[in-house]
Amino acid sequence: MNKANDYRKNAKVFWNDFENIKWFKDEPAPPYWVDFFKNFASKNISVLDLGCGAGRNTEILFRLGFDTYACDLYENMVATTKERLLAAGICETDVQKKVTQGDMLNIKFPDRHFDVVLSNGVFHNAYNLKELEKAISEVSRVLKEGGHLCFNLFSSEKLDSFKEIGSSVYATKEGLVMTLVTSQDFEKICQKYELKTESPIVQYQREVATGMRAIMRGVMVKN
Repeated sequence: MNKANDYRKNAKVFWNDFENIKWFKDEPAPPYWVDFFKNFASKNISVLDLGCGAGRNTEILFRLGFDTYACDLYENMVATTKERLLAAGICETDVQKKVTQGDMLNIKFPDRHFDVVLSNGVFHNAYNLKELEKAISEVSRVLKEGGHLCFNLFSSEKLDSFKEIGSSVYATKEGLVMTLVTSQDFEKICQKYELKTESPIVQYQREVATGMRAIMRGVMVKN
């Protein structure tokens, strides 16, 4: 097995481990996304929670009344999200239909399907720049004109705990691969796929399950 496959196998084990999932399950939904969606002008919109993790944002979106869909690459994340939604009283038919296993590199929805895609802590999990760009192109494809991409991802502003293994590609101490770029480079990639910033990108540092990370977040709108 080559090194790339080793990394992917390790990621599958790590993100399907219920001890690791617990951290995400216990974390509250970020208040900035809660406020963003609470203040949305219309609730009659469709939202995709791309890389839903343990479902903290998915639950909020359902509770706020949006036509919500969610997907994650890892089956135990999907199972945890479904359990969370059912425990919150969300209709079982909706949960089984709308929460699925899926890949940001091949989003299983038609073109121009969603009003909003929420991607919280997901894009940096690309294995290289080509994958990062592919993920952005897929998001643009499924967004309607005038739709929004709400994003949060690790940036390259803090790299001291990582091992560089490729161009903008790093490995964490847990053996997880991340593609990390500057906010300027991320914005350039988005612009290639008709996504432009609606307001300045916010940057900060935060302690997460795997250590201190530099983070960028913001909202893009599709031209």
